[in-house]
Amino acid sequence: ALLTNSSVRVGITGDDMWVPEHILLLGPEAATGHYIPLAGEWDINARLSTDRTDASPSARLTIPLRFVRLGTIATVIRRVLLLVKTSHVDDAGSEDPIRLEITAGGNSVLDQEIGDTLQDDRHEKSDNWYSMDVTPFNKRDVMSNGGITLSIKGRDAWLPRYVYVFGLDTPQGRPSEMVPLVSVTEWNLGWLSEDTTEGQPSVPLPVS
Repeated sequence: ALLTNSSVRVGITGDDMWVPEHILLLGPEAATGHYIPLAGEWDINARLSTDRTDASPSARLTIPLRFVRLGTIATVIRRVLLLVKTSHVDDAGSEDPIRLEITAGGNSVLDQEIGDTLQDDRHEKSDNWYSMDVTPFNKRDVMSNGGITLSIKGRDAWLPRYVYVFGLDTPQGRPSEMVPLVSVTEWNLGWLSEDTTEGQPSVPLPVS
């Protein structure tokens, strides 16, 4: 409640230039431990470096991260952000695509298969960011007559370390509100695989 658009800045302390694309700052609620959005920027395209030579004349030392409001169960969600980290254990990574499904009010609002992107997708110890379009819905309808399911499409077993799903109130760019849908900070739902001797092909995710 005390944050403003000038409360948070991110900077760099050396001359090895960094060009971030998106930055999202999260914090855990004291009561539940669920992570909630605090601030963020999308499509940044700023160059951060202490080097002010001709090689990087427009480089900056810091950029602000504007405040992102916490949405409610009635906030209309127009996009979903999936954040996952693959476990550190041996062979936790997978080359197979995963799938995220969301139903709300008895209707399918998202059914998205996620394959290869420019990231190190689902490699051991990797962090991944996936943004997906949805049919507009709200969290209330997920809680009353819906659900969220994560699946894998193949037999190369995958073990996440954490899984977060957030609903965003804008169809593109920076959201003004974000709604926590799933906050699994310590994954305990087992391996995912279509080979049932190694895991299970899909798991329902707990709505936070």
